[in-house]
Amino acid sequence: MAATLVVAQHVTEITPMADCIGGLGGLLRNNFNLGRLGVIIFFLISGYLIPFSFKNKHKPIIKFAISRIFRLYPLYWFSIISGIFEE
Repeated sequence: MAATLVVAQHVTEITPMADCIGGLGGLLRNNFNLGRLGVIIFFLISGYLIPFSFKNKHKPIIKFAISRIFRLYPLYWFSIISGIFEE
């Protein structure tokens, strides 16, 4: 649901047909920021669910940090290197 709100925000910003749907696209684009709402919902859900993954584990914060490093850090370096060679 949160990702759909972010996509809807981007669609109403760049789609020329957004204003043709009875003005709904223009109304959404000018008066509401669905993308911001989607990001807020994502962080609320994440902030609620992450502590539950710590239950009944020995040193849960250390294990959580290590798993995030091994999950995110290789992609970070890959994106940096691919950005350098993109041009």
